[in-house]
Amino acid sequence: MRIALISLLLLVQACASTSSGVTAQSYVGKHPSESILATADFDAVVGAVLSHKDVAMYLHPEAAGRVPVRVAFKPPFDGRPVNLQLYGAQVVTQSYADGNADAVTLAPSCDATQCIVGVVYNPEGIKGSVVLTKQSGQWQVSNTEIFE
Repeated sequence: MRIALISLLLLVQACASTSSGVTAQSYVGKHPSESILATADFDAVVGAVLSHKDVAMYLHPEAAGRVPVRVAFKPPFDGRPVNLQLYGAQVVTQSYADGNADAVTLAPSCDATQCIVGVVYNPEGIKGSVVLTKQSGQWQVSNTEIFE
């Protein structure tokens, strides 16, 4: 009983020490949010959002400092790496907790067949949402609402 209690306390302490200021490099194993959305699905959802014409038109890769594209995910996805390339460069994950002034902030809310992703991009003054549904194993954008 004592060993179980000590193990539990160590686990809680380890979780608490990684809950803020996390970067993509901080995770050796699985990110805690993988229980919500598998890596392949997460990458596909983020890729579909960032490459959709209603969002991509604001990324302006021709402007200085816009490539690589930077993203920050709201919790529980904060710090989760994404395997995605846009405009010839790997998309960079920034910690939401550390600030996101130059990043596309994404707030996914997902289940097995649908994701609603809140989108904010301060350099362009936009916010809105992208709705995706999983059809035949593929994530497809079904609706977007982006406002300036």
